[in-house]
Amino acid sequence: MIKALLMMIAAGAVLCGGCTRISVATVESAQPVGTPNLVPDKRVMLDLTLRRKIHVVQVNEGVVSGDLKQVQVVLASNMTKPVSINYAIEWFDENGMQVNSSSTAWKSLRFLGMEKKTVSAIAPRPNAVDFVLKLQESLARRSIFN
Repeated sequence: MIKALLMMIAAGAVLCGGCTRISVATVESAQPVGTPNLVPDKRVMLDLTLRRKIHVVQVNEGVVSGDLKQVQVVLASNMTKPVSINYAIEWFDENGMQVNSSSTAWKSLRFLGMEKKTVSAIAPRPNAVDFVLKLQESLARRSIFN
């Protein structure tokens, strides 16, 4: 009986070896000079598992090269252990038609515990005026312990 209990404890310790908690410490200016142009956003989160792990902090937009819209989205992890996601940004014209571009490709992003990261994209053409950020939990990183 004692042997069985000790083996269960040892197995639990081995399995929990992947449960390491890694958090990120940050230092930033107490009085930032830059003023973001925050965008009111609409959020539709259908994946409840992803919703518990990642949240959108803010959406900021600007203009670069005189006529191309740029968007930056600050994402933050709610977890104390690493989390991996995939994201894509799609652009649309003033008629709501999707503007095809290479920036629509899915990209990977890995967060350490409680870390914030910024994803950004520049519109492929001047007629791209709106965007949609798509988020998806990385299936390659999913495990029964997440």
